[in-house]
Amino acid sequence: MASACRIFCKNIKNTPLSKIITTKLRVSTMEFIRPYSHGEEQDKLATLKHGAFAEFYEKTKENKQVVEEDQDFEMLLRNSNFINLGDPEGKQVIGTIFHIVDNDLYIDFGWKFHCVCTRPIKNADSFVRGSQVKLRIKSLELATRFLGSEKDLTLLEADAALLSLHKPIKY
Repeated sequence: MASACRIFCKNIKNTPLSKIITTKLRVSTMEFIRPYSHGEEQDKLATLKHGAFAEFYEKTKENKQVVEEDQDFEMLLRNSNFINLGDPEGKQVIGTIFHIVDNDLYIDFGWKFHCVCTRPIKNADSFVRGSQVKLRIKSLELATRFLGSEKDLTLLEADAALLSLHKPIKY
């Protein structure tokens, strides 16, 4: 603090008081920095490890943004998991029961439409909303030409057979 006062007094000796008050005093901060540790103490401070938060901050400080190149629709479709799956008929999938009406289970298995299966008689209490079940896909979309119709009509459902309970819901 004494060195700061000396620098301040040295700078204002021949300056009138009115000029000191109206002007901004700029004092270099480098003149006030004094090392408080010498030799081995500085080396010890340099080798100290950072805490977990400091390490996390250092890792995330660098902004790592991955820029993906624009791909056309044809390439995206060709490389998608849906196309690589092949013909869905006969494939086994896992779905989640999201709605129940009487003995009908509405099951979402992650494709365009959900399927509706009847609740099995055996172990019927286990098939509740939120349970995961195994399904065998018959058709991804129930669409057909009905009597006298010129156009196909879809029921907005998939056709699947309920195989078993995969994971019961835990309360």
